[in-house]
Amino acid sequence: MANPTVVPIMPPARGPNVPDAQPIYLVDLYGNPIMGAEATIEAFIRNGQGFSANTGFQTNVATGNFALSIFNPAANTKNALIYSIIVIEGATISQVQCNFTTTDPAYGTPAVVLNCNPKGPGSSLSTVSYAATTQTLGPAGTVVVARRIPVNTDLEMLTNGRVILLPAGSANGLTTFTTPTGASNWEIIASWVEF
Repeated sequence: MANPTVVPIMPPARGPNVPDAQPIYLVDLYGNPIMGAEATIEAFIRNGQGFSANTGFQTNVATGNFALSIFNPAANTKNALIYSIIVIEGATISQVQCNFTTTDPAYGTPAVVLNCNPKGPGSSLSTVSYAATTQTLGPAGTVVVARRIPVNTDLEMLTNGRVILLPAGSANGLTTFTTPTGASNWEIIASWVEF
C-alpha cells in the first residue's frame, strides 16, 4: 500500500491525464514553489479536473472536534493532489490540524463537491464528508500540519507551495480538524486536482 506523499510531487510527465502533456513539478525538495505550478493547476481546472469542497458556514455551541475528510478509496484509479485547505474561525481561538488517514471516517454529512470548471465531470472521490456536530473521538492519523488560528481569521494550511498527494489505489485520505475553544462559527474549504 502506497503512503501519501507531501513533497516532491512529480506525477508522470506524459500521458492522457496530464493536460497539455506538461510535467508537474510543484515544489522542490525544500518545499519552495517552482515556477509553473499555478499554471499547471489552472490547466487541470480548464480540463475539468479541479475540484473544491466545503463544510459551509457552521455554528457550534461548545468546544469539540469538527472535521472535513477527503478520502481516496483503494478502488479509485485517479490521484488526488490537494493544493489548498482553508479554515475559517469565528468567535474563538481554534487548534487546527491535518491528519493522514488510512480508513474513511465517513462523517455523517456528505460535503458538496464542485468541479471548478462548471462544464467538467463530477469528482472520482466518492467519500468527501464532514462532521458538523461535536465528535467524541480525538483526531486520528499521522499529523501532517498543525496551527493555531486566532479569533475571526481564515488560514491557509498548505503554505509555501506545499501539496498533499493521495495516490490512486491506495486507500488514503486527509482529514482537517478544527477544535474551537468555545462557541464559535467555522468553515473548512479544500481544493484539489485529479489525474
